[in-house]
Amino acid sequence: MQITHMRPVDHGGPGPTVTVASFTVQVTPDVMLNNVQLRRKPDGSYRIQPPRAFGEPSAFFTGPLARKLAEAATIEFERQCAREHARN
Repeated sequence: MQITHMRPVDHGGPGPTVTVASFTVQVTPDVMLNNVQLRRKPDGSYRIQPPRAFGEPSAFFTGPLARKLAEAATIEFERQCAREHARN
């Protein structure tokens, strides 16, 4: 599993959980999901939200996979934030 094409999001969206980035994840060599969202919860932890099509989730992640994806996306997001901070 690899996180690719992470894009920061400037708008958070409604509710207490804020979208901070959108990304593509290569789940297997043959399966990639685009526009998965990384969301920051009020307690500072992160979770992921699957991509949507026609207003409905287009994928479902079980608890263990969701945690693994959230962890990988959080690491990549924090890595990108650190690089951006170092440039400024």
